[in-house]
Amino acid sequence: MTLEEEFKIIKKFEKNNQSIFTEGKPFNKYRSKKIIYRSKEHLKILKERFMNDRPEFKDKSKSDKNKKSVIPDKAIYEYIKEKHSFTDEDTKLVKTYHNIAMDAENRFGYYLEEFIYSKIKSENWVWCTGSILRSIDFIKENKDNKKNSWIMLQIKNSDNSENSSSSKVRKGTNIKKWFRRFSTRDATNWDKLVEITSNQTLNEENFLEFLRGKAKN
Repeated sequence: MTLEEEFKIIKKFEKNNQSIFTEGKPFNKYRSKKIIYRSKEHLKILKERFMNDRPEFKDKSKSDKNKKSVIPDKAIYEYIKEKHSFTDEDTKLVKTYHNIAMDAENRFGYYLEEFIYSKIKSENWVWCTGSILRSIDFIKENKDNKKNSWIMLQIKNSDNSENSSSSKVRKGTNIKKWFRRFSTRDATNWDKLVEITSNQTLNEENFLEFLRGKAKN
Protein backbone atom coordinates (compact mmCIF):
# COMPACT_ATOMS: atom_id res chain seq x y z
CA MET A 1 0.00 0.00 0.00
CA THR A 2 1.05 3.58 -0.58
CA LEU A 3 1.05 6.12 2.25
CA GLU A 4 -2.00 7.76 0.67
CA GLU A 5 -3.84 4.43 0.80
CA GLU A 6 -2.78 3.84 4.40
CA PHE A 7 -4.02 7.26 5.47
CA LYS A 8 -7.39 6.56 3.82
CA ILE A 9 -7.63 3.39 5.90
CA ILE A 10 -6.86 5.39 9.05
CA LYS A 11 -9.68 7.83 8.22
CA LYS A 12 -12.02 4.88 7.64
CA PHE A 13 -11.01 3.46 11.02
CA GLU A 14 -11.67 6.79 12.75
CA LYS A 15 -15.20 6.99 11.35
CA ASN A 16 -16.02 3.85 13.32
CA ASN A 17 -14.03 4.99 16.36
CA GLN A 18 -15.03 8.59 16.96
CA SER A 19 -12.62 10.98 18.70
CA ILE A 20 -9.67 8.59 18.33
CA PHE A 21 -7.64 11.20 16.42
CA THR A 22 -5.28 13.25 18.56
CA GLU A 23 -6.04 16.95 18.91
CA GLY A 24 -5.52 19.97 21.17
CA LYS A 25 -1.99 20.58 22.41
CA PRO A 26 -0.20 18.62 19.65
CA PHE A 27 -1.55 21.15 17.16
CA ASN A 28 -0.77 24.28 19.15
CA LYS A 29 2.81 24.23 17.98
CA TYR A 30 1.54 24.52 14.41
CA ARG A 31 -1.28 27.06 14.96
CA SER A 32 -2.34 29.37 17.74
CA LYS A 33 -6.06 29.00 16.98
CA LYS A 34 -8.13 25.99 17.99
CA ILE A 35 -8.35 23.23 15.38
CA ILE A 36 -11.84 21.90 14.64
CA TYR A 37 -11.93 18.13 14.96
CA ARG A 38 -11.90 16.34 11.58
CA SER A 39 -11.95 19.62 9.65
CA LYS A 40 -9.92 19.84 6.43
CA GLU A 41 -7.26 21.69 8.39
CA HIS A 42 -7.19 19.01 11.07
CA LEU A 43 -6.88 16.17 8.55
CA LYS A 44 -4.19 18.05 6.63
CA ILE A 45 -2.07 18.42 9.78
CA LEU A 46 -2.59 14.75 10.67
CA LYS A 47 -1.65 13.61 7.18
CA GLU A 48 1.53 15.72 7.23
CA ARG A 49 2.53 14.30 10.61
CA PHE A 50 1.71 10.76 9.50
CA MET A 51 3.85 11.01 6.35
CA ASN A 52 6.70 13.10 7.75
CA ASP A 53 7.27 10.59 10.54
CA ARG A 54 8.00 7.76 8.11
CA PRO A 55 11.67 6.81 7.62
CA GLU A 56 11.62 7.71 3.92
CA PHE A 57 10.55 11.28 4.73
CA LYS A 58 12.26 11.93 8.03
CA ASP A 59 14.95 14.59 7.62
CA LYS A 60 17.24 13.34 10.37
CA SER A 61 19.97 15.90 9.72
CA LYS A 62 17.44 18.71 10.01
CA SER A 63 15.84 17.33 13.16
CA ASP A 64 19.23 16.79 14.80
CA LYS A 65 20.26 20.32 13.87
CA ASN A 66 17.11 21.86 15.33
CA LYS A 67 17.10 19.69 18.44
CA LYS A 68 17.89 21.66 21.59
CA SER A 69 20.83 20.20 23.47
CA VAL A 70 20.16 19.56 27.15
CA ILE A 71 22.80 20.92 29.50
CA PRO A 72 23.93 18.02 31.72
CA ASP A 73 23.56 18.35 35.48
CA LYS A 74 27.12 18.70 36.76
CA ALA A 75 26.06 17.77 40.28
CA ILE A 76 25.17 14.23 39.18
CA TYR A 77 28.63 13.59 37.78
CA GLU A 78 30.28 15.21 40.79
CA TYR A 79 28.37 12.74 42.98
CA ILE A 80 29.39 9.79 40.79
CA LYS A 81 33.01 10.93 40.83
CA GLU A 82 33.14 11.07 44.63
CA LYS A 83 31.12 7.90 45.25
CA HIS A 84 33.29 5.74 42.99
CA SER A 85 36.58 7.60 43.45
CA PHE A 86 36.72 8.32 39.71
CA THR A 87 39.32 10.55 38.12
CA ASP A 88 38.27 13.49 35.93
CA GLU A 89 38.96 11.30 32.90
CA ASP A 90 36.79 8.47 34.25
CA THR A 91 33.96 10.92 34.89
CA LYS A 92 34.17 12.28 31.33
CA LEU A 93 33.83 8.73 30.01
CA VAL A 94 30.77 8.11 32.21
CA LYS A 95 29.17 11.30 30.84
CA THR A 96 29.98 10.33 27.24
CA TYR A 97 28.61 6.79 27.54
CA HIS A 98 25.54 8.01 29.40
CA ASN A 99 24.75 10.45 26.57
CA ILE A 100 25.25 7.69 23.99
CA ALA A 101 22.86 5.40 25.87
CA MET A 102 20.25 8.14 26.26
CA ASP A 103 20.39 8.95 22.54
CA ALA A 104 19.93 5.28 21.67
CA GLU A 105 17.03 4.96 24.13
CA ASN A 106 15.29 7.99 22.58
CA ARG A 107 15.41 6.33 19.14
CA PHE A 108 14.58 2.84 20.35
CA GLY A 109 10.79 2.98 20.40
CA TYR A 110 10.66 4.27 16.84
CA TYR A 111 13.09 1.60 15.60
CA LEU A 112 11.04 -1.11 17.32
CA GLU A 113 7.89 0.02 15.49
CA GLU A 114 9.77 0.38 12.21
CA PHE A 115 11.07 -3.18 12.50
CA ILE A 116 7.60 -4.56 13.25
CA TYR A 117 6.14 -2.65 10.31
CA SER A 118 8.80 -3.99 7.95
CA LYS A 119 7.58 -7.50 8.76
CA ILE A 120 3.79 -7.00 8.78
CA LYS A 121 3.10 -4.26 6.22
CA SER A 122 2.56 -6.86 3.48
CA GLU A 123 -0.29 -8.26 5.60
CA ASN A 124 -2.26 -4.96 5.43
CA TRP A 125 -1.22 -3.60 8.79
CA VAL A 126 -1.05 0.20 8.89
CA TRP A 127 1.65 1.93 10.95
CA CYS A 128 0.03 5.03 12.51
CA THR A 129 3.12 7.23 12.56
CA GLY A 130 3.12 10.80 13.84
CA SER A 131 1.13 9.88 16.98
CA ILE A 132 -2.09 10.69 15.12
CA LEU A 133 -4.23 8.12 16.99
CA ARG A 134 -4.66 7.96 20.74
CA SER A 135 -2.51 5.16 22.19
CA ILE A 136 -2.59 3.15 18.94
CA ASP A 137 0.50 2.38 16.86
CA PHE A 138 -0.87 -0.17 14.37
CA ILE A 139 -4.30 -1.01 12.98
CA LYS A 140 -5.61 -3.70 10.68
CA GLU A 141 -9.11 -4.20 9.32
CA ASN A 142 -10.46 -7.68 9.98
CA LYS A 143 -11.54 -9.64 6.92
CA ASP A 144 -13.79 -12.02 8.84
CA ASN A 145 -17.11 -10.68 7.50
CA LYS A 146 -17.62 -8.63 10.66
CA LYS A 147 -18.62 -5.08 9.83
CA ASN A 148 -16.37 -2.36 11.28
CA SER A 149 -14.06 -4.92 12.90
CA TRP A 150 -10.49 -3.80 13.55
CA ILE A 151 -7.37 -5.00 15.34
CA MET A 152 -5.73 -2.16 17.29
CA LEU A 153 -2.22 -2.54 18.66
CA GLN A 154 -0.12 -0.46 21.02
CA ILE A 155 3.64 -1.13 21.14
CA LYS A 156 5.89 -0.68 24.17
CA ASN A 157 9.51 -1.68 24.61
CA SER A 158 9.15 -2.79 28.24
CA ASP A 159 6.34 -3.99 30.49
CA ASN A 160 6.89 -0.97 32.76
CA SER A 161 7.01 1.76 30.11
CA GLU A 162 3.31 2.67 29.76
CA ASN A 163 2.26 5.99 31.27
CA SER A 164 -1.03 6.53 33.09
CA SER A 165 -2.67 8.62 30.34
CA SER A 166 -2.02 5.91 27.77
CA SER A 167 -3.42 3.27 30.12
CA LYS A 168 -6.60 5.33 30.63
CA VAL A 169 -7.20 5.54 26.88
CA ARG A 170 -6.90 1.75 26.53
CA LYS A 171 -9.25 1.02 29.45
CA GLY A 172 -12.57 -0.36 28.24
CA THR A 173 -11.37 -0.72 24.64
CA ASN A 174 -10.17 -3.61 22.47
CA ILE A 175 -6.72 -2.07 22.00
CA LYS A 176 -4.14 -4.81 22.41
CA LYS A 177 -0.97 -3.86 24.25
CA TRP A 178 2.31 -5.60 23.46
CA PHE A 179 5.70 -5.06 25.07
CA ARG A 180 9.03 -6.43 23.88
CA ARG A 181 10.84 -7.21 27.14
CA PHE A 182 10.16 -7.97 30.79
CA SER A 183 11.69 -5.43 33.18
CA THR A 184 12.31 -7.80 36.09
CA ARG A 185 13.68 -10.86 34.28
CA ASP A 186 15.86 -11.59 31.28
CA ALA A 187 13.14 -12.57 28.84
CA THR A 188 11.32 -11.20 25.78
CA ASN A 189 7.68 -11.31 24.74
CA TRP A 190 7.85 -11.84 20.95
CA ASP A 191 5.70 -14.97 21.10
CA LYS A 192 2.73 -12.82 22.11
CA LEU A 193 3.23 -10.54 19.09
CA VAL A 194 3.45 -13.58 16.80
CA GLU A 195 0.16 -14.72 18.31
CA ILE A 196 -1.45 -11.33 17.52
CA THR A 197 -0.05 -10.90 14.00
CA SER A 198 0.56 -14.53 12.92
CA ASN A 199 3.98 -13.41 11.62
CA GLN A 200 6.71 -15.89 12.55
CA THR A 201 9.60 -13.56 11.60
CA LEU A 202 9.00 -11.31 14.61
CA ASN A 203 11.68 -12.35 17.07
CA GLU A 204 14.61 -10.92 19.04
CA GLU A 205 17.28 -12.25 16.69
CA ASN A 206 15.77 -10.48 13.67
CA PHE A 207 15.21 -7.31 15.68
CA LEU A 208 18.85 -7.19 16.80
CA GLU A 209 19.96 -7.70 13.20
CA PHE A 210 17.70 -4.80 12.19
CA LEU A 211 19.26 -2.60 14.92
CA ARG A 212 22.78 -3.47 13.78
CA GLY A 213 21.85 -2.32 10.29
CA LYS A 214 20.49 0.95 11.68
CA ALA A 215 23.64 1.54 13.70
CA LYS A 216 25.88 1.02 10.66
CA ASN A 217 23.83 3.44 8.58
